[in-house]
Amino acid sequence: MSKTCSKCKIETPLAEFNVCKAAKDGLQSRCKACIKDHGREYYQIHKAERNEQQKWRRSSPEAREARKKVQRRRHKRQIKEDATDCAERYEERKAAKKVANEKQREKWRLIKSKKSAAFHAVNQAVKTGELVRPTVCPVCSALTFNVPYQEDYTKPLEVEWMCIGCYRKKIVE
Repeated sequence: MSKTCSKCKIETPLAEFNVCKAAKDGLQSRCKACIKDHGREYYQIHKAERNEQQKWRRSSPEAREARKKVQRRRHKRQIKEDATDCAERYEERKAAKKVANEKQREKWRLIKSKKSAAFHAVNQAVKTGELVRPTVCPVCSALTFNVPYQEDYTKPLEVEWMCIGCYRKKIVE
């Protein structure tokens, strides 16, 4: 399929026309090459005028002040928007962190209550003679004070006795 350019009157493929939603066929009336040529011509014709305007903008104190004023307004607005966004993100993170901390606290409460109950059960069993605390570490054969190591706090009397050094190594694992 092809279309005739309104400027150069040459029939060219549709791919050589830019999109234009306002046009009936959805394409501009001039081909890309003609539009490019027109842009170059316009640039050359208005080059001197544009240079004068730029010189005036650069040298004129009024224009410079006006430009600064606009930039300050934009900058203030941007800072305000950024601060608002930052505050909102902070509040969201704070709320999420609070929920996560509460979950973690609840988890630790549960673990700590089980751990504490198991610890007290072992101490009570040692006091009543139900469990005997060995004087020699079964892991490293050191003659020292042994502490109980519990894999499962729901079974408090199933303990493995070891010295503090072996206990620390076991916890790290």
